[in-house]
Amino acid sequence: MKIIIKADDCWFHYREKDFLQFCVDKKIKIALGIVGKGLEKPDQEVLQLVKNNLDIFDLFNHSYNHVVEKDFKEFFKTDLEYQEKSIVGTHNIVKEKTGYEMKTIGFPANASDENTKKVLKIAKEKYGYNNLFNVRGSYNYNEISEVGLNILNLSITTNQFTEDDPCILQIHPFSARDEHQVEMTKLRLTAIQNIYKIILPREI
Repeated sequence: MKIIIKADDCWFHYREKDFLQFCVDKKIKIALGIVGKGLEKPDQEVLQLVKNNLDIFDLFNHSYNHVVEKDFKEFFKTDLEYQEKSIVGTHNIVKEKTGYEMKTIGFPANASDENTKKVLKIAKEKYGYNNLFNVRGSYNYNEISEVGLNILNLSITTNQFTEDDPCILQIHPFSARDEHQVEMTKLRLTAIQNIYKIILPREI
């Protein structure tokens, strides 16, 4: 079985260095969900760590502000202009600061609306995006799927899964509440690496 490890909410904060260094030392491939705003004033050691190890890190567009409120999210109940600025702004600042051109998108809280389909078309046609992390059965899932991006499903039932489909493991190491949670995540990833083949979205 192939596994993609999706690590959300990378802000390039100094607290993220320990987990990223662990992945580098263990050579564990990780898809990092980049929040564009974090690159306005990134921790330079974290930035260099990511830039110097793009062989094991795949960066994906995880929005500019990572808005997650009860009644609205970055890509849910926000207007088209806002959503486009979020995706394009994150794409551009990541390219400027790291030299990496992202090709994968993942929404904060995996939430999207009718405007998101239009924005994804722009991302695909103008910037060459080809992968989308999503949750099967989520709001607007069918319409989003019509854009033609490769859907990397976070929830797959037995009758929808084949051996060729990568299993997506979503983790939040950068927003863990305490060190114990981070250490448990490290143990889980070490065990997974010893059993399964870990790949990056760009390797599909």
